[in-house]
Amino acid sequence: MEHMEFDLREMHIVQINLLRKLISVCEEHGLVYFLGFGTLLGAVRGNSIIEWDDGIDLVMPYSDYVRLVQLPQTVWGNDVFMQTYDTDPGFNKYYAKLRDNNTTLVLAEDAGRDMNHGIPINVYPIINLSNIEEERHTQIRNAKLYKAFSENKPVSEGDAVLRMFSSALLEIMTEAQRIRIREYLKRETIKYEEEHTNCCLVLAGRKSLDLVLFKTWFNAPVQWDFEGMKVNIPAGWREWLKLRYGDFMQTPITDLQGNKISDFVTLNPHKPYTYYKGKTYCV
Repeated sequence: MEHMEFDLREMHIVQINLLRKLISVCEEHGLVYFLGFGTLLGAVRGNSIIEWDDGIDLVMPYSDYVRLVQLPQTVWGNDVFMQTYDTDPGFNKYYAKLRDNNTTLVLAEDAGRDMNHGIPINVYPIINLSNIEEERHTQIRNAKLYKAFSENKPVSEGDAVLRMFSSALLEIMTEAQRIRIREYLKRETIKYEEEHTNCCLVLAGRKSLDLVLFKTWFNAPVQWDFEGMKVNIPAGWREWLKLRYGDFMQTPITDLQGNKISDFVTLNPHKPYTYYKGKTYCV
């Protein structure tokens, strides 16, 4: 990895500045956001990013998320880019990343992609889940397939039929067919947004797609100190973190660590990602 000798805190500083920008835009446009996942865990345990964490994660109600990603690029200025598969054809995620254009973070899974590789923070939508259990199971299955057809990778675990189905389809279909199926699965995943429902799901990583959450946990933001600023966390932060991490306040923080910087190909907070095209990505 180029720039092997680095202080991870340098990356965190870039991400904190991105967070400040995003909060400012959300406040200006009346959009609701919450810290999520490891970022929320770091906030409630120490009011800061966990020292080994690789990013900042936010979650937003789907309607606010849509409004956010549809804002014109001029809102972000020249140095920041709101990345979705609609704004960056090389990007293959089903959520958004806000990236710093003047920095670099190339991950191994993205090294073949011609896209913006600036240091990012993640923005995940919260979707309504049906109140009917059978419909909810179908919706979660469609969310997993939506992830698979966005990333062009089969469902990785769980239902063996779902794994085989997604693998077989992805192997034989054209790119245009994959995109059409992805858009169909997206519509099926978000089909209850206009209904009053009790439960919700965060469209994030694999583990999140198996966690049915209560919407009351996200009814109102709670102000919290984080990295020297005031941020929003969900009212049900205790319940969410317990469901996701178990005894999150007592477990040693190192035991909660997942795979982090082992996937980095290039990290450089001081040089734009375009410098590395043909060197460490799109080689």
